[in-house]
Amino acid sequence: MKKRKDPATVEHFFPPFEKGLSNEEVRIRNEQGLNNKVKDYTKKQYLQIIIKNIFTFYNILLFGIGIILLLAKEYGNCFFMVIVFANTMIGLVQDLRAKIKLDKLSIIDKGKVKVVRNAKIIKVSIEQIVLDDIIIISSGEQIPCDGYILSGEGDIDESILTGESLPLHKVAGGKTLSGSYVLSGNIYIKVTAVGNDNYSNKLQEKTRSYQAPKSQMFLQLNRLFKIISVVVMLLGIATILSKGLSDKAFSSLEDFYKNFAPIAGALISMIPSGMYLLISTTLTVGVINLTSKKVLVQDMYSIETLARVDTLCIDKTGTLTDGNMFVYDTILLKEEPYNKDKFDVIISSFLHAVQDNNFTAKGMLEKFGEKAVFPKISALSFDSHRKYSSAELEEVGTFTLGAYGFVPLEDDNKIKDLVNKYSEKGYRVLVVGHSNKPIKDQKSPEKMTPIALILMQDHIRKNAKEIISWFIKNNVNIKVISGDNPLTVKEIARHVGIENSDKVISLEGLTDDEVRKAALEYNIFGRVSPEQKEIIIQTLKNEKHIVGMFGDGVNDLLALKASNVGITVGAASKAAKDVANIILYSNDFASMPEVIAQGRRVINNLQRTCSLFLIKTVFAITINVFFLITSFALDMSYPFEPRHFYGWDVVCIGIAAFFLALEKNNDEIVKGSFLKNIFKAAFTNGVVISLLTMAVFLINHFAGVELDNTITVVIYFMCLASFVSLFEVSFPFDAYRLIVFIGAIIANTLMFGFTYLSPFNVLGVNKKMSWEIIIWQNLALISILIIVCLVVYVSPIIIDKYKKRKEIKND
Repeated sequence: MKKRKDPATVEHFFPPFEKGLSNEEVRIRNEQGLNNKVKDYTKKQYLQIIIKNIFTFYNILLFGIGIILLLAKEYGNCFFMVIVFANTMIGLVQDLRAKIKLDKLSIIDKGKVKVVRNAKIIKVSIEQIVLDDIIIISSGEQIPCDGYILSGEGDIDESILTGESLPLHKVAGGKTLSGSYVLSGNIYIKVTAVGNDNYSNKLQEKTRSYQAPKSQMFLQLNRLFKIISVVVMLLGIATILSKGLSDKAFSSLEDFYKNFAPIAGALISMIPSGMYLLISTTLTVGVINLTSKKVLVQDMYSIETLARVDTLCIDKTGTLTDGNMFVYDTILLKEEPYNKDKFDVIISSFLHAVQDNNFTAKGMLEKFGEKAVFPKISALSFDSHRKYSSAELEEVGTFTLGAYGFVPLEDDNKIKDLVNKYSEKGYRVLVVGHSNKPIKDQKSPEKMTPIALILMQDHIRKNAKEIISWFIKNNVNIKVISGDNPLTVKEIARHVGIENSDKVISLEGLTDDEVRKAALEYNIFGRVSPEQKEIIIQTLKNEKHIVGMFGDGVNDLLALKASNVGITVGAASKAAKDVANIILYSNDFASMPEVIAQGRRVINNLQRTCSLFLIKTVFAITINVFFLITSFALDMSYPFEPRHFYGWDVVCIGIAAFFLALEKNNDEIVKGSFLKNIFKAAFTNGVVISLLTMAVFLINHFAGVELDNTITVVIYFMCLASFVSLFEVSFPFDAYRLIVFIGAIIANTLMFGFTYLSPFNVLGVNKKMSWEIIIWQNLALISILIIVCLVVYVSPIIIDKYKKRKEIKND
């Protein structure tokens, strides 16, 4: 393979833009290695992901404990390794999948691009572009290589590269960057850099590395596990030292192996590794469920953000309407010099000149066609900031077509009432103005003569009213932010039942502060620019709203990036799909309720079930501190081995929590801190169970009861206590929860049965212990636990009812 030439040292070709490179010149460039193939930098990043997932603090600690237990032939205490392995594999697979998607959704889209070669326009793959090629980029398309404009002009969005939110208007001679998007216009670009020399690829070498998702749940769980890590290390060191001093655990290798199981139990019991496994598997199931409904979740943790969305911002087109538009009627304001036939021919020539490719243009093309009867002199394609397109045509002059208030008309007040009349009926009204003056400085001529109105009609989705009703019932506020006439938007919003649709505001000409104020007062917005969409969303976020943005065009990029979760459709612009968190490949807004409901189901279930894991963690930390004290004061060190927790940890927490996390529910919007919600539910139970366990050990210690007997009593108690916690999580019961609850009881019974009837002491109980002692001690412990739980959870309800009755009496 030949070494790639340095682009700075090769002789450049300077073909005319209408001719392009010859086949021989393309061959030379390929021989020189100066094509747009990109060197793969991803292997090292994949290795980093593998290392990051495998060599974590917990994995090193738990695998280290597991190896020592295996060496000590404590095989029954090694079941926790299955959970650690599963957790590691799920995290690894999810990160690798995310990285693969990230590589596929790189800054440069890997589609086809138009190039000029041998005086012909052909399509080639991105990698087949060579240095000095002439490429043609149209409105809505991405620029694949650095270069400069040879012919044409257009508005270019470089925000994905530079962070510059405003589009830049560029003409011949202007520099273009790979990865940016053409918002309007049709331009010929000479390629000045290819492959890894492109600006976007240089940028990606620094920024393309995998980034972990930053949802509230993800951040809070990481914070929790860091705190637990510190506690585990401190208590672990203290436990090891106490074992060494009190039990002489390190006097020989044999003593070390003999005493290591309780040390392992102390460390493992404090780590809620099953909680991470539960969250990973539940989110994965949620992603799979959505995938089956043609929904691509690009970030697994964005499901949680979806669950918290209380405000959804949408455009009218593609959501309330299906995006299809048609010309309803043409109203000629002057019969002379244009009759209907001549006007239709002018509009056909106009459409050929401006080459617009939006929904409005497609609807007009169906009506008027696209034929250059009057050739183009110059043209301005539609732009979301100007809100009009304009063309200077031979023989007939300059025509401008766009939204009323943006087309610079003379005597526009004369048609204002007419525009409002049709807008209030729900039509999109386009104004056509004429002037004999040319287009100048990228602007339409001033004081144009209004010659016609074109009435466009959106096709409202059949199920739009039903969809909006779902959002209202589920406490999601809908805000329609559209570039259309506010009266048109208002009528469609009223038709589908959006709340407060009687109040509408046009953002045309408003200052940023006025837009921020309007964002909190209105639900219906018209004449909204891309920058104003971003301001609305930022304002709502500043007011602590969780905002979802549904958009599909390049004019929605700023809003999609600013929102908490960006949602688009499979038919959206390439730019929108690059920045969105969720893509609806069904191209149907009607699937949004199911997407949000899926997020709520997953997170509400997780908030309820994760508390089961934290109960054990609170218990373990408390009990570890207790035995550190008693190891010196009473010569009573930490007694538990990992297998002592299997009944509680595996059956009641692990299996039951998993099935409860998959339960269907109709819970409302997720509120509050994820960590606070689960910790609040776990703290009381964890502390009470640990206090009762301490009491058993102290009473039995002073009564001279053998340690194995006390451990056996506590193993039964932990299992029974876990069912009390599971009861709280499952209440109120339905058929599904009842099956899970009964199933957990049966599974635990089978586990105890297997322990007693087989030669394998799975739970580490004393099989010879008197059942009488086990029963009466556990009856006492469970009775106390239930009484405490009733006091803690029922007393606030009683107090609240008492206060309400007192208030009624006082009234």
